[in-house]
Amino acid sequence: MSAMQPAMNAPSIGPHNQGVMDSITRAKRVSAILARHGFVVYDVTATVRNARITIKPPVANAPITLDAAPIKYCRTETTMAANIDGVQVEWTVKRGMP
Repeated sequence: MSAMQPAMNAPSIGPHNQGVMDSITRAKRVSAILARHGFVVYDVTATVRNARITIKPPVANAPITLDAAPIKYCRTETTMAANIDGVQVEWTVKRGMP
């Protein structure tokens, strides 16, 4: 009798998904760096084009500074963004009413 061989029905990740896999790898590395420096990571989104990490707003005495630019203004808040190793890091800063 011959031994039964398992069927390989699982789909391969494939070369067409390599961009997403690279994006996930970069996001994982950057989120680990941020967590080691005391930042709180809320959300990680990885797509073919880019990865985006949403964090809690940094405190004034953070161990590292994130060179950021405002990307969205609202009446009560501003969304800031920084780029770390090709990953967009975003957070929202609340503003007082004028």
